[in-house]
Amino acid sequence: MKKILLGFLAAATFLVGCNKNEDTPNNIPQNPNLPKKLIDKNKDGNIKEVRSFTYTRNLLTEVAITEYNNGVQTGTTKIVYSYEGNLVKEVKGAENELKYYYENGKISTITENEMGRIHTIQCTYEGNRLTNVLVTHSETVSVNGDVQSGTSHIETQYIYGGNTVTQVMSSYTKDKNGVIINSYGVDSKTTIYTIVNDNILKIIDNENSIVCEYDNHPNPAYELDKLVGTNVYKLFDVVFSKNNITKITKTNLKTPKVEVTTFEYRYDASGRPIEIKKYIKEGDDERKLDSIREFEY
Repeated sequence: MKKILLGFLAAATFLVGCNKNEDTPNNIPQNPNLPKKLIDKNKDGNIKEVRSFTYTRNLLTEVAITEYNNGVQTGTTKIVYSYEGNLVKEVKGAENELKYYYENGKISTITENEMGRIHTIQCTYEGNRLTNVLVTHSETVSVNGDVQSGTSHIETQYIYGGNTVTQVMSSYTKDKNGVIINSYGVDSKTTIYTIVNDNILKIIDNENSIVCEYDNHPNPAYELDKLVGTNVYKLFDVVFSKNNITKITKTNLKTPKVEVTTFEYRYDASGRPIEIKKYIKEGDDERKLDSIREFEY
């Protein structure tokens, strides 16, 4: 379920809930680091996808996503943002609709309607820190041969200490009485993030150790999320780090496998990225170009 929500949000921007300022839309200052267009290409330089961003009164109001196959346009979908003041209240796509509810300026609940399938995301905070995200949806379950309505849960807890955040994610299913069905399994995964100045420096779980490096330039995805502010998982995704990521070293803790992903940037005179080339190197293999992204402002 988390993957469904994130997938939609990523498509919508490149894309936690946080306190938004009290400015009205007409008072929001123009941010020159916000992109108007993203062009994604494969390693051969052929266009795969183009995302065009529309801003109204300095708020993101629409993203048009045009897809290509072997250089041929295959279709365009749109994602539309609706606001109340400067807070996003609704995001509509071709197959998804998300509604946002706030308490004290922070996202408290998100409902996602994916072609009639409803997911509910509930967020809990201590001060300005996100401490718990509970994603649920109804599903049909069988308990001792009795078919009934149950509920699937993915619960994520966040524990803060200095520059580290421990994320504990659990998935489980409950029956109609709210009792966990053990036969459906209870999975849990712990991940530790080291975060400094809104940049993720290290991620460790029971399988991998990931080390991230950055330059000093502003990341357009970070700037865009500050404007939209709808991705509750943003803090724990390197895509939304404050600065532009230059290197990711992923080491498998169970095998000697190491994967190194590097990013090479071209910047304009204002320090904004206008091109990113992504390279991947696995083990002793030669580094290979994976993809290209271009920006227009």
